[in-house]
Amino acid sequence: MRPVLRVLFWIGVAASLLLNAVAVGAWLRLADLRDMANGGGAGFADLPRETRAEVRAALEENRAALAAPLRRLGEARAAMYAAAAARPFDRAALEAAMGAVRDATAELQAAAHGVMADAFAAAAGADQAAD
Repeated sequence: MRPVLRVLFWIGVAASLLLNAVAVGAWLRLADLRDMANGGGAGFADLPRETRAEVRAALEENRAALAAPLRRLGEARAAMYAAAAARPFDRAALEAAMGAVRDATAELQAAAHGVMADAFAAAAGADQAAD
């Protein structure tokens, strides 16, 4: 192999290794951020399989009750993006729309948490009855 090609080859190998290291580092950093967002690893996946199944079943059974808050969240998000794209730009309108998204998110989260709390209570009752 000619010396110039050999040098270019090794530069390419070094660049490839560097880019792979950067990609792996970014992937690990995202995993750390996801764990922090989920309470440092304490998450739904850490619950017993039976409990997770009961919670999923409860959410499915209550899909109709959760549909309205979910629809309101979608509408609020659409209004927020419309306000962000509006010209002339109106910061107050955007901030009001963002507030509506926060309110709709809280409404949906409260409804889902109520369903989940009932499912956790039922699972705990089943566990206590089995003991």
